[in-house]
Amino acid sequence: MKPALTEEIVRSVKTFDPHHLASQTGGDTALQRELLILFADQSTAILSALDDPAATPLARADLAHKLTGSARAVGAFALAEAAAAAEAEWRAGAAAPDAFARLPGASEAALAAIRRHLGERP
Repeated sequence: MKPALTEEIVRSVKTFDPHHLASQTGGDTALQRELLILFADQSTAILSALDDPAATPLARADLAHKLTGSARAVGAFALAEAAAAAEAEWRAGAAAPDAFARLPGASEAALAAIRRHLGERP
């Protein structure tokens, strides 16, 4: 009998799932590390660009789409969900979607989990 998944475990896996990343990289830990470092840099740059007051809703939607794909690729599923929701709202014409407010917290949680996975200090 399998143990029940606790809310904390489910939330943790949605924040960052290292098993997903391992399956995407064939277990190559050096590649995983490289991808996570690239993801951390890219996601930070995207969040900064999303905060640019001169960015149009369409430009923001494109950035959120990029963040969604890269977050899914590394296993940062909660961030991917938040970015996908913001993208949908921007594509629908919202100037400041409610979903955008979730991105910074989802990003911080994902990056903290990734740093822990890499053995770095938060």
